Amino acid sequence: MLTGETREITILSCTVRNFAAFAGQMEPKETIAFVGSLHAAIGDAVLANGGTLARSMGDAVMAFWNAPLMIEAHASHACRAALEMLATVDRLNEEDAFGFKAADAPTKNA
Repeated sequence: MLTGETREITILSCTVRNFAAFAGQMEPKETIAFVGSLHAAIGDAVLANGGTLARSMGDAVMAFWNAPLMIEAHASHACRAALEMLATVDRLNEEDAFGFKAADAPTKNA
């Protein structure tokens, strides 16, 4: 028989703004590469701050803290992970890691 316990946890859920419209403009391989890179960066921030990755589907990621292991100040850990995730996305955009700036660059006519 399975048993459980009641415990307070902190849940973080995130998605990419306008993902459906955005993904519709990319080739399937590009979409998969984009989502994979983003999930890796987000996952690193979650794990580095003691979180558990619960689910990733498409552009969505869900993580939680304080289960299965007890974590002191779990809400603070989740907030730090969220801030790291935002900083990582900003850095990736600045580096044009996903090629968006290159795709929008005008072509030069010879």
